[in-house]
Amino acid sequence: AVTGVQTCALPIFSAYGQILVHKSQSKIHIEHDNMTKMEKLGTLPIAGRVVLDALAGPGTLGLMSVLMGAQKVILNDAWLPAVENAYLNLQANREILGIRTLRRASVAKRASSRAPNLYCIATTDHTVIELYHSEFEESNIQDSGVQLILLDSFPNEERYFIDMAEEIRKRYPEIDIVCI
Repeated sequence: AVTGVQTCALPIFSAYGQILVHKSQSKIHIEHDNMTKMEKLGTLPIAGRVVLDALAGPGTLGLMSVLMGAQKVILNDAWLPAVENAYLNLQANREILGIRTLRRASVAKRASSRAPNLYCIATTDHTVIELYHSEFEESNIQDSGVQLILLDSFPNEERYFIDMAEEIRKRYPEIDIVCI
C-alpha cells in the first residue's frame, strides 16, 4: 500500500526553460536522471518539427519539445493515469508553454487503448499539441507528419520498443527515432 502524498510536482530544468511535472505517485513510475534526459533532448533538432512523444507518461519530453519550438507535439500513452497526468501538466504549465487554447475531446475512459484516441488538443502561437490515449504502434504516425519519435520506456521494456521502432524505421526511413 502506498501511504503519504499521492501526487508530487517535480521541477524539470533545461536550457530552454523549466516546467513543473505533476505525477500520481501510486499510478506512474518515478523517473530518474531527468537532467541527463533533458541534456540529450537539448541536442536534438526539435524546432519546427513534428515530434511524437510515443510513451509520454506525464508528458515531460513533449512539453519540453514545445519550449524548444516544435511545430507540433503529439503526446501518446496507453496508460490512462499517465494521460490524465499529461493533461494536468498541460494545464499546470499553460502560462510557461504559452498555451492559448486547451480543449478536452469527447472520449470514453478505458484502462488502455489500442486505437488512437484523442484526449485533448492545445495550441500555442507556434505549436499544436495533441494528447492521445493509445498503444504506441504504426497507427500513431500514419498521416500525422511525424518527423521525430522520442522513446522513453521502462528499462525492462526498452528492447520491445526499440524493435518496434526499427520496424517503423524500415517503412518510414525519413523519421528520426531517439531513445532517451
